[in-house]
Amino acid sequence: MGFFPHWISEDLSKISEEISFDSATYFDDLVRQIDKYDAFLEEAPQDAEIAELYEITPQGLSGFSRDFVEGLLHANEFLISRWVCQHQMKALCFWRGMKDAVSIANWLVAAACLRSFFEEVASFNYHLQKVTPLTKETSSLLQSMGKSVSKKNKLHKGWSEKFIKTQVSNLEKLSTSLHGGADEWVRYVKQKRNPSRLQSESAGPQFSPTVHINDCIRSLKKTGWQDAMEVYSLLSELVHPNFGASTLVVASRKRLNEKCGDVILSTRPKNREAATWFLELAIQPLASVTRVSAANIQLANSQMSFYQKNAEKWASLNTMLAGPSAQSGMRPH
Repeated sequence: MGFFPHWISEDLSKISEEISFDSATYFDDLVRQIDKYDAFLEEAPQDAEIAELYEITPQGLSGFSRDFVEGLLHANEFLISRWVCQHQMKALCFWRGMKDAVSIANWLVAAACLRSFFEEVASFNYHLQKVTPLTKETSSLLQSMGKSVSKKNKLHKGWSEKFIKTQVSNLEKLSTSLHGGADEWVRYVKQKRNPSRLQSESAGPQFSPTVHINDCIRSLKKTGWQDAMEVYSLLSELVHPNFGASTLVVASRKRLNEKCGDVILSTRPKNREAATWFLELAIQPLASVTRVSAANIQLANSQMSFYQKNAEKWASLNTMLAGPSAQSGMRPH
């Protein structure tokens, strides 16, 4: 079906002629990119049951692994799996909200959803750029693992320490990307409602989001999107009460003479004039952010598969080398 409702799609050729920005010449390409992403995102899971780790310690990992290597690989797999799935579901919520709003010409809600969708994609991009180098380092370590196994089928201490350091660093970054878990969120709400009482409590650290959204937006430059911050500023102004938002409830203007005219306001200005104005502001950001989002989801999924496959591969190798009587697998020495 595509992203745009029938009442807009049948007028897209006329809208492209009326849009004034420079990229009007490749308007059709932008529409195709948005429709392509719509189909891609709709394939995301609607519900999911995913492993959740309450503590990442040798004791905690022993429940589903024979040794620290397999346990840490699975821990990364579980966290990335939840992170990607959680991101896709949030993105889909914003996307459907925007799509539904566009279908009924509620441009203000559509703009608000677009801005939130933009922030979600930027946040995911920021954390993915932190995680990806560590995944590459893990790959290099696993490739060199053969040289680090002694004649007694034990891992050299130097390799083990480096592996553990890399995995713990990755898990910390993934945990940061998943801030907002039940315990953390409850504590954060309490902190905001009654900060003096919470500060007097000694149990557990206080939770606070540490990544500013502007840092996430700036990270988009590394994807080649040089004006991402300017685009975000425009989207922010578009929903500002005293600025852009006011234009999104205008259905039409009738100029009577040089001194006055009539403005027609509506909560749902469902006409080509209003649709053209919204797309004038939104279609470029929408196409660009969907391109980044699709690429990042695919990259993150490939990293999740990497950890899953290598954990399984390690378990098989561990069993083969340790023998049927082994219970603890390879251990650093």
